[in-house]
Amino acid sequence: MTARPLPVAHPRPRHGWINDPTAPLYSNGRYDLFVQHHPQAPTWGTIRWGWLTSRDLVHWQELPPALTPGSEGPDRHGCWSGCSFLDDDGHPRLAYTAVQQHDGAWAQTVALATLTGTDTWTKDPANPVISGPPPGLRVKAFRDPYVFRDGKKWTMLLGADVDGRGALLGYRSPDLRTWEFTGVVLAEQRLDGHPALRGAVWECPQLVKLGERWLLIVSVQESGILLRSAWALGDWDGNRFVPTASGVLDEGSRLYAAAALVQQSRVLIWGWIQETAAALGPDDWAGALSLPRELWLENNQVRSRPAAEWALLREDPVTRHSVALGRRSRLPGDLDRSVNLARLRGAAADIEVTWDSDPTARLLLGLRDATGNAVVLEWRAADQLLTVAPRLGGDQLSTFRVDLLHQCPPSLRIVIDAGVLEVFTPDGRALTARFPWPEPADLTIVAAAVGGEVTIGSFAAWPLSSWHANS
Repeated sequence: MTARPLPVAHPRPRHGWINDPTAPLYSNGRYDLFVQHHPQAPTWGTIRWGWLTSRDLVHWQELPPALTPGSEGPDRHGCWSGCSFLDDDGHPRLAYTAVQQHDGAWAQTVALATLTGTDTWTKDPANPVISGPPPGLRVKAFRDPYVFRDGKKWTMLLGADVDGRGALLGYRSPDLRTWEFTGVVLAEQRLDGHPALRGAVWECPQLVKLGERWLLIVSVQESGILLRSAWALGDWDGNRFVPTASGVLDEGSRLYAAAALVQQSRVLIWGWIQETAAALGPDDWAGALSLPRELWLENNQVRSRPAAEWALLREDPVTRHSVALGRRSRLPGDLDRSVNLARLRGAAADIEVTWDSDPTARLLLGLRDATGNAVVLEWRAADQLLTVAPRLGGDQLSTFRVDLLHQCPPSLRIVIDAGVLEVFTPDGRALTARFPWPEPADLTIVAAAVGGEVTIGSFAAWPLSSWHANS
């Protein structure tokens, strides 16, 4: 069996397992993005902080790990997720989850590190600055510190569970070393509604300003299953957060652990695209990072789109206009008789497509390689359902309803990169899927109509160049 090709346009360390993106930082004209990394195998293990850096947000260079477990001390069994921030002197700092294992249980504490020079992070000799959960609460998960300046003091949020349900814990400090527990910021048990936030553990909390609104991001677990990255808009009084609206950052089931970067004019996020068992192969890597996505507010909802800089990876496009698709009376068993829209070099492309259709029509877009591997996007006009599945009749990967008929004309933006798929609607909803793509073959894009007439109004497919800064 051939080893799977690495994604071309989605940066990640060359070898090993990755999960959460963490602590994105922009300082002195440079982006730094960290990722939970186990370089020895394509499975989770003793985690360090992998490190990628960029000047333009799309071309990245891999640096030596920013944080590695110590031979002894609070992080000897792993440096888990956290955050980055600038201290009062403007120096970049990291806060992270330092873990030790005792008798099968994880001791989770909070530690700090400071950038010394340009490419070295030095751990604080006072670590851990928080040695464990506060007394008096039944807490098992205690991780993923998020630190920000709030008035005259520093505030820290920690992802947790309280009495077996998701919660955020709050701390306050005058000097980043002495931390006082200020209480439970938000607890799932106290929520009225907000199904996106329902879960046994909240991880990777971040509280940022999106425009004039406070935005909370958490990732939600239930019974060990990583469910979703969720958002909530609400009111923050310095100690408690009260949500007024909530939802998911991605409509699929594969994007988790979203990490936010706040810049003057925007908020960006990255997410971890989890592997499926079917996607794994005889190779030494697992996990991918999403595109950088810019968030915005619309009708009290959080929406996202690829960051504008990401178009720098586009090469010369293949374009089509006014392509009438032959009508079929039933769903075809394969894509062999579909209309060929483009054949591209490589397995990575950024695609924009618009169409007009009868109200009973189904539009099928197939993305396939020369060996027959394919992923099919099916849009049904009647019920506004978009389905993503490998081949026709294969196991369904993701599905969601999106009212594209209210767009004029309906359209989608589709990014495929080997076995990574990210789909964006005009109103800012996103769907991420992960599927088997075992061969580094060229990409063919085909289309078909079922049950009604469909005309492709415009189609453009840009092959994507590599994210490697030195390529």
